[in-house]
Amino acid sequence: RLFSGSLRRGQEFFVLPPKFDHQRLAKLLNDGIDEAEAIEKLPSSQRPQKVFADNLYLMGGRDLLAISKVLSGNVFGLHSVGLSKIGLKTATITTDLRCPSLVRHIKSNPPIVNKALEPRFLVDLSKLTKGLKLLNQVDPAVRICTQESGEHVLMGAGELHLERCLKDLEERFAQIPIQASLPIVRFRETVVDELPQPQFLPDPKGPPMPQGTLTFNIGGLKVTLRSAPLPEEGTRFLEDKTGPISRLMQSQAREAAKRKGSRYPLATESCQALLFGLQKSCSRRKELSDSCERIVAFGPKRCGPNILIDGTPPTCGNATDDVWRSITSGFEMAVSAGPLCQEPMVGLSFTVVDIIQENSDQPCVPGQFVSSIRDAFRHSFLLWSPRLVLATYACEIQASAPVIGRVYEVIAQRRGQVLSDEMVDGSTFFTIRAQIPVVESFGFSEQLRKRTSGGATPQLSFHGWRLLDVDPFWTPQTEEELEDLGTKADRENVAKIYMMQVRQRKGLALQTKIVQDAEKQRTLRK
Repeated sequence: RLFSGSLRRGQEFFVLPPKFDHQRLAKLLNDGIDEAEAIEKLPSSQRPQKVFADNLYLMGGRDLLAISKVLSGNVFGLHSVGLSKIGLKTATITTDLRCPSLVRHIKSNPPIVNKALEPRFLVDLSKLTKGLKLLNQVDPAVRICTQESGEHVLMGAGELHLERCLKDLEERFAQIPIQASLPIVRFRETVVDELPQPQFLPDPKGPPMPQGTLTFNIGGLKVTLRSAPLPEEGTRFLEDKTGPISRLMQSQAREAAKRKGSRYPLATESCQALLFGLQKSCSRRKELSDSCERIVAFGPKRCGPNILIDGTPPTCGNATDDVWRSITSGFEMAVSAGPLCQEPMVGLSFTVVDIIQENSDQPCVPGQFVSSIRDAFRHSFLLWSPRLVLATYACEIQASAPVIGRVYEVIAQRRGQVLSDEMVDGSTFFTIRAQIPVVESFGFSEQLRKRTSGGATPQLSFHGWRLLDVDPFWTPQTEEELEDLGTKADRENVAKIYMMQVRQRKGLALQTKIVQDAEKQRTLRK
């Protein structure tokens, strides 16, 4: 929609991204800097682009009427070769750089369901790439990424959304036959304040240490780590402050490149509000609250809900900058891919307790140190009781009274949880609100309609993440558990089933027997 002025065919204009800061650009222009040079000084995410209006169209239902000029107040179509190359989903176009961006940067939930795509015929790979770019511009809720293996991954909000996107790709954008993988659902990994299973307990003959503490030697250094779960309020605070933390870590990286600034990003005066909020959210654990000033890194992606704390004594002189860079890199790798099924960790705090130089003659190879510290973080994770965190849908179902029992049956089969059921005033229908794991939601609507003969209509929307309070490594121990569930209890451990499914999809070790019950074959003589 054109808000002010007019736009002509062939006219030149600027495309302002959603993060464009007109006050920052105006300050550069007031300092006497040339317009082109001032634009180059802006960050890439805030830099406006200059393009031309190749064609203008008046929107007339299904038809487009080519016009030469558009006046303010009209909704119109714009074709620009330069605009299509920029790749923005939403933007503001203007001829005056003093205009602010009219698009608010709204934080949206990340896509939950993914599918890997490939063309049925390899020669159509370029058409698929072009079609994915067009789909990415048209749909604001979709994301496209290319993995290191070259695989194209389409990420959407749910099963129905991905089906609609695939149909648009085949019929409108790419116009080629496409093969898609089975839906891929994201999980998260966390721990709870309980003892782990017996196979992960530390050696009882060793010296007594707090739970989650681990010591290892590498490159002549003896490093002591300690892991602990974050309070629920602290995890929620870090997830809400992802944007400010990301900008803070980027600023610290620029200062570190100039050999300036502190190792602790929250120790500066400009971050006192963020530090106070984190200390308040972690007030239930005084030791953690007092250590917030010595946070070295956040993760994953340098802004996630996991923290790395420097707990070394002030007299420790063995923690050089190179050592801390290796520790930070190992921390980032560990929290990005946890030990259960290489899914991101959430709600963990890792503290480097001490670094002791034992053998100065033994060299410390950086790559070897990074891989060792990554494995140490993962092993420290397993010294607590691990859990999986499931993405969940909020489900609202409109159902008539005779089919309510069948609705509850379908929800229970999908491992869902009913929150409430209320009768709609003035009608015989009930509104049932429930939560269903995303991994169990595929085919849910179809199954519900079949079981109720069309008497129930569901509506799904992303709700958030829910802890699955089952240890994936749990095995029956007591006599009653062994009598009821047997020695395996595979059918009862839902977390283990999810973990094994993800590990199998990623090609990780499963540690399962190929032959469960072998019997010797009897050979009969003729």
